[in-house]
Amino acid sequence: MTNDNKLDDLKTKATELGEDLKLKAQAAKLEGEKVLEDVKHQATEAKLDAEKQLTDLKQNAAESKAEGDAAFEQNLESAQAKAEHAKQVAQEKLDHFKVEGKRPLNTPYEFVL
Repeated sequence: MTNDNKLDDLKTKATELGEDLKLKAQAAKLEGEKVLEDVKHQATEAKLDAEKQLTDLKQNAAESKAEGDAAFEQNLESAQAKAEHAKQVAQEKLDHFKVEGKRPLNTPYEFVL
């Protein structure tokens, strides 16, 4: 084999290796693009899931607030009714004591309730 043949063989091998390298680079590029698309898809799914969870959380918070508001309103009405009843009882006792205070005592030590 002469130097020219060796040189031609090396050129041929270099060309073949270059073509193999181009094919491997294209395959790697396609694989990278596929991975990128998968990651984008997963990110979109994660975003949708997070938005759903946020919506559910907001709905639960609104329901809890409504329940709390209703319970507060009920407790407030109950407290107001009790206060009104206590006011009426106190007024009745005051009226009773006014009547009793106007009534004369039979003896200096007699108290009538």
